[in-house]
Amino acid sequence: MKIGCFSALALALGALVLQGCSRSSASIATAPPAPEVLVSSVVQKDVLIYGDWVATLDGYVNANIQPQVRVPDRAEISRRIVGTQGRHPV
Repeated sequence: MKIGCFSALALALGALVLQGCSRSSASIATAPPAPEVLVSSVVQKDVLIYGDWVATLDGYVNANIQPQVRVPDRAEISRRIVGTQGRHPV
């Protein structure tokens, strides 16, 4: 009995597969029409070529650059002015 059910199932599956493989004129699809494209003529002119990029630079050896000028604070400026006694501070 199990062999009979198996063979019936195999026969039904085979019929479905063969039905799907058959070609009928109704199932053949036609190609869609070609889309319209815009065409423009070529114009020769000079253009400026440039590029803008956002980047960071990382060298082989990176050096920290520090200013060599020390700006005195107000107290130090006052001491220099008072200490010069009227002379121009150097």
